[in-house]
Amino acid sequence: MLFAQADPFGAGSDPFGGGASPAPVNPFGGGGSEPANPFGGGGGTPANPFGGGGGGAPAPTTLPDSTLAVPTAPANSSYPPEPPPNDLLLVSIAELKPTTPSQLLRAVFSLVNYGAPTEAKRYLARLTDAKPDDATLIALQKEFTSGPFFALSRNPRMQPEGSQFADRVLSLATKALQEPDHLKTLVAQLQDADIVTRSRALAGLENAGPPAIVPMIAALADPDRVPEHRNIAIALVQMKGLSEEPLIAALEAKDPYLRTQAARVLGAMKSQRAAPYLMGPATVASYPEPLRQAAHRALVRILGAAPNPDTAERYLLARATSYFQGETPDVIGADGAIEVWRWDEDQQQAVPVRYPAADASLALASKLARDLHNLAPDNQEYRRIYLLSALEVEKRTQSFDQPLSQGHGGAFEEAAAAGTSAVENLLHHALLGHRTGAALGAIEVLAEIGDEQLLVSTNGEPRTLAQAMRHGDSRVRAAAASAIMRIAPTRDFPGSSDLLGVLTRAVRSTGRRRALIGYPRLRVAQTFAAHLEHSGFDSDFAVTGRSLLAQAFREPDFQLILISDAIDQPELRSVVQQLRRDPRTARIPIGIMCRVINLPQLQRFAEEDPLTLAFPQPFEVDSLAHDAYELTALSGRDWISADERLEQGRQALAHLNTLLESPQRYPFFNLLAVEDGLIAALKSPAYTEAAAKGLGLLATPRAQHALVDAASENGAHPADRKAAAEAFQVAVQRRGLQLTSAQLQSQYDRYEQSRTLPVETQEILGFILDVMESPSRAAADAPSPASLPQGG
Repeated sequence: MLFAQADPFGAGSDPFGGGASPAPVNPFGGGGSEPANPFGGGGGTPANPFGGGGGGAPAPTTLPDSTLAVPTAPANSSYPPEPPPNDLLLVSIAELKPTTPSQLLRAVFSLVNYGAPTEAKRYLARLTDAKPDDATLIALQKEFTSGPFFALSRNPRMQPEGSQFADRVLSLATKALQEPDHLKTLVAQLQDADIVTRSRALAGLENAGPPAIVPMIAALADPDRVPEHRNIAIALVQMKGLSEEPLIAALEAKDPYLRTQAARVLGAMKSQRAAPYLMGPATVASYPEPLRQAAHRALVRILGAAPNPDTAERYLLARATSYFQGETPDVIGADGAIEVWRWDEDQQQAVPVRYPAADASLALASKLARDLHNLAPDNQEYRRIYLLSALEVEKRTQSFDQPLSQGHGGAFEEAAAAGTSAVENLLHHALLGHRTGAALGAIEVLAEIGDEQLLVSTNGEPRTLAQAMRHGDSRVRAAAASAIMRIAPTRDFPGSSDLLGVLTRAVRSTGRRRALIGYPRLRVAQTFAAHLEHSGFDSDFAVTGRSLLAQAFREPDFQLILISDAIDQPELRSVVQQLRRDPRTARIPIGIMCRVINLPQLQRFAEEDPLTLAFPQPFEVDSLAHDAYELTALSGRDWISADERLEQGRQALAHLNTLLESPQRYPFFNLLAVEDGLIAALKSPAYTEAAAKGLGLLATPRAQHALVDAASENGAHPADRKAAAEAFQVAVQRRGLQLTSAQLQSQYDRYEQSRTLPVETQEILGFILDVMESPSRAAADAPSPASLPQGG
């Protein structure tokens, strides 16, 4: 058994203290007399095992030349005059005739220290002109250490050459320090019999920064390297500033042996930050006994006592709930982000992740809620908090338009294991809580594990998955529609009419950034549209509230709506309220352009909605551009890129074609309702071929006319014209020729006028005539318009 062996830190006793209440004086002592420190030192307080006397950072192993100490630059901008050319030091250095990189660099540092930057630059130029390779520069850093290079980089009298050279050297040195093989060598040297070697190894690991922790934790996780564990653990404690967060992340690992070792080291360093994440390992009955004991002892060292399961449960619930509701976990950086270390099972190492503050809260909520769920696995509320936070943070991290990763027991597997009913409940709460990521994740899981029963309702109301097609985020609507298509229902269900609505709206997207302007005077609206062009928006206009609502509900590409306070039929407030009630427009930012007299009251009205701003009517391009920028920034993650909207359209077309290919399988859908959407999609180059296929399958009179027009369009791409012509042939084969006499005559006229056009155009037009003139199917064989399912 993995844990039936002697204590991995040696000698059969826990080096961090034995018994239920280890003495906190020496975290590596076993009670009673303290064992000798493996790195040297006598009794009493052990000497620093890495050298350096009574403590603190280890002493440098080499002393730099005294001439390398560069003085601090004067606070003012006046400098003493440089020494004359016949100065003794300058002459002496010249007589030495430095030629090697080391000699030249020593001359540079000496002259900088002496206050002769002009002469120093001359020697630096000779060094850089020699084009030393990376290995030479790394050797220079090892010879002179990093201090003089930092000083050279900051010395204002040596710029820009000084910083350019020094930064390159320091960058190469850091890269060399962080080479995996080099770090593994340093970790191995922690076991060396010579204390100087151990001291240098520790210093090298500290200089390498966070990457050094990776091989140290990997060694700690290896039961075949037990003899090394004690020294590595002591080194990790001494490197607390670098190792604390990665070790906390290691508590998430699936390997119980690693988690046990991480708990012991965290206890030894008395990590206050680790205490919340040790609560679960110390109290969850299903965790391995060695892990629970190690976490228990660590909490005793950190807090003076370890909690019982009830206390841990209350604490974890309070902290997980607080983070889940948005409590900021730490100091927010200048970029608005917080660094959280997570365990990556694929890489088998701790990795730092920079989250926006809200995402960091969710990440920590997920970590704590997992232990809470494991502590009380039958508690549905705890499972819901855990899976909602886990799905939300994973979708946010991977991007809403990317599927959840599957494998290694991630959020997808955890949710799928909970079962269909539990995931449907998750989706319900995600929709209520406006957690778009969790909703998308839950829908992905339901598409994988669900069946038609997810759509069956006993009270006539749509089930949760069908309700998701009425969500305010088009990604959620599209995902729900795709999940239902994957389930492939065989009978009608409450909310089925929403499916075609979601799909046909998606195929109308052209991917363009569009703005909708509501203003009672068209000329003024056109002026605003010209201004918005500078911000990358194409604009549509509406002079009444009714017209604005109709356009907003029909078109999917509006990412900004500007409305004048003078709009009527209906008036402004009614328009805004209707836009917010409809899921198709619920999350589009709205800007209210106000006359000065109305500004205060409309600003109060806008404050009730986080996606609405009221501002004075802009008169300048820059002013409107600023207002547009502020409005679009309100969307945050709700902002959907052009590529994503086009991809939604492509998927919707694929689903529509699936329905049209087998209309007899879906008699409960009114497939004629997709006609307008397919005709609109036919005009978009991104969709032409797929839309043509759909219209050919639909085969209505309007569909056939649209296909003929598209195939006859001289400026269209030849492949698109060919696809439309072939789809027209399919339509005629399915339902016979449906063009009117006038349309037929128009097509003959087109062919006659094509004699001077390219041959490929003549061939396409000739093909259309051949299809028109081909014998129609017998009436008994051809489906009639009435035979198409009408639905309801």
